[in-house]
Amino acid sequence: MKIDSAFLRSRVGRRIFFLFVVCSLLPILALAVVSYRSVTRELRTQSEERLHQLSKTQAMAILERLTLLSGELELAVSQLIDKGDLPGQVVPESPDDLTAPRFSGFALATGAGEIESQSGTMPELPVLDEADLEHLAGGRTVLAVSGSSQSEARMLLGWTIEPGKPEAGLLWGEIDSPYLWWGPGRDNILPAGMELCIFYPPKRQMVYCSFETPAQLPSTAAHQIGAEPRGFISWRQEDTDYLARYRLLPLHGFSHPGLTVILSESTAKMIDPLKDFKRTFPLILLTTLWVVLLLATSQIRRSLGPLEKLQEGTHRIAGREFDTRVEIDSGDEFEQLADSFNAMAGDLGRQFNALTTMNEIVQAVLSALDTETIVGTTLANVNKIVPCAHVSLTLLDVESSLEGRTFVQGVGVQVGADPIATDLSSEEVSDLRERSDYRVLTLDADCPTYLQELRARGDRSALVLPILLKGQLAAILAAGISKPTQLAPDTLEQARQLADQVAVALSNARLIEELDRLSWGTLTALARAIDAKSHWTMGHSERVTAMALRIGRAMDLSEEELGVLHQGALLHDIGKIGITSKMLDKPSRLSEAEMEVVRGHVEMGARILEPVPALANAVPIVLQHHEQYDGKGYPHGLIGEEIHLGARILMVADYYDAMRSARPYRPPGGRKEVVDSIAREAGKKFDPQVVGIFLQLIRDEEEAGEDKKDRAAWSGS
Repeated sequence: MKIDSAFLRSRVGRRIFFLFVVCSLLPILALAVVSYRSVTRELRTQSEERLHQLSKTQAMAILERLTLLSGELELAVSQLIDKGDLPGQVVPESPDDLTAPRFSGFALATGAGEIESQSGTMPELPVLDEADLEHLAGGRTVLAVSGSSQSEARMLLGWTIEPGKPEAGLLWGEIDSPYLWWGPGRDNILPAGMELCIFYPPKRQMVYCSFETPAQLPSTAAHQIGAEPRGFISWRQEDTDYLARYRLLPLHGFSHPGLTVILSESTAKMIDPLKDFKRTFPLILLTTLWVVLLLATSQIRRSLGPLEKLQEGTHRIAGREFDTRVEIDSGDEFEQLADSFNAMAGDLGRQFNALTTMNEIVQAVLSALDTETIVGTTLANVNKIVPCAHVSLTLLDVESSLEGRTFVQGVGVQVGADPIATDLSSEEVSDLRERSDYRVLTLDADCPTYLQELRARGDRSALVLPILLKGQLAAILAAGISKPTQLAPDTLEQARQLADQVAVALSNARLIEELDRLSWGTLTALARAIDAKSHWTMGHSERVTAMALRIGRAMDLSEEELGVLHQGALLHDIGKIGITSKMLDKPSRLSEAEMEVVRGHVEMGARILEPVPALANAVPIVLQHHEQYDGKGYPHGLIGEEIHLGARILMVADYYDAMRSARPYRPPGGRKEVVDSIAREAGKKFDPQVVGIFLQLIRDEEEAGEDKKDRAAWSGS
């Protein structure tokens, strides 16, 4: 029989259905849960009792076998005295045990503990203390555990050659471990699912385990086993919980502090009898649910009626009257339906608001003119469209589409964190280029490399939006999401639209950055052309620029101020284009008339740059870079802070490079000599603040060992 589920579209219908389900299924579920817990507790109690009895039995059996072995060691001593050699093994009288030696080896030791002879492979003999010697003198055997906590434990029994005289020598026998723990059969005789471990507390050592000893079990046992001689402990291996009963086995009769017998059983094994209940209960629950569905359907059909007011409101919504609200005060499902209708109208309003938000984000992204701002704006606003904890944007290298940088923002991510280098495979790039709409990927160990940062931050899935420029993959926008099924189609569409707008913004930014690189390349080429007029000044402008920018950054100049300084430093000698190479390369000092020509290069440079609006702010630097702080410079004799700050910085950098470089009329100056000269001229030729920053940079270079690089650079210029 097919059940009509149309009633679930009504809140009233869902309410009635919920009541039916709760009234019928809740008691069954409650009874099942109570019964399950009660039976589980009872099974656990029974398991605890079983562990208690078996641990006691096992401990007593081990004690009995130790007592038997003690007697057999005495027999071995008698055999040694009678025959004068070590026994290979002690064979019990029972014919069933003829092939099962209870000792795997013997060693005859002097009273000082030195081995005189042995049979079998024996471990290192223990060192006996006064209590052990006194115990042996009393005519009793001594039990010792050989081996560290990291090595296999071996059990030894010792007995005096002459009764009561341990100094006369001892016979040590290594106990066959399987016999000691399991008896003549040497096999695990415990019920299935139970495991035996023997713990030696003084050494925090597992002497024996019937299965591979878990790494944490010795420390767990040492931590949980208290002063009580018996009790329960719990431990965990991989995904399995164990309950264990421990019992101290006192061995004072063997001059031994005792061993702890630990018997373990998995908690899953304890509740095995409940497997049938787990299988049958879902069937019972489904049958009950089917009956409830039939009854609920019949009842709801009789409760629903016409919905005229709601239909009228629907028509108004169709006419784009989105402020429409339906008022129904009937106290039944019609009122609930009216509320649902009103909620729908509210959803429409929210969608329009979402579109407004989307428009604002797009405007912010498109208004950004550099890649860094675009990345920051995008990462900061994606969560306004897609519910997510973290967002990543991977920018691929323009030259190589397989290399990129991944930026991440969200919970637990430091604002402005450095990007992470990301390498993509050609298959990943090809797949993203072919399926350029969107996709939702699970973040497992095999997820793509560009999603590993989201996975590392705990995201389980990701909405991936490839960004293409001219048919080539340029970037990958990814949002970490917890429940992919909650992504509405509208959300996915808006996310795709945002990615497309980011593509447009990145395209614009790349064009601007290419123009910027072209501009700086042109300025650098122009500076090199000027320096190339004389081989004595080759590279001068670029070296001066590098030093000036270092000083500017140390003085915390803004990016805009550094840009102007960069322009002015590169072009500070552009006025020398009007000076002949013969004058620049003259091997002797210039005459006063020639010096006037050279001094005119600053004004010539300013006139050359004046027609270029983009370089207007750099003109004062070019014009004033030979003005001295005390007013004795040229061309206008400006004093102190009348001189442009960029020119004051450039004055120091220009002087340093010029004095460190060779000229046709003099050799290059030494580093210390030039630096000392600048320091002496602070407050005279140079701005003392700029000099202070410069000297600190020089000291930092010397401490870092960079002065060698500096000397090499100037010696080659």
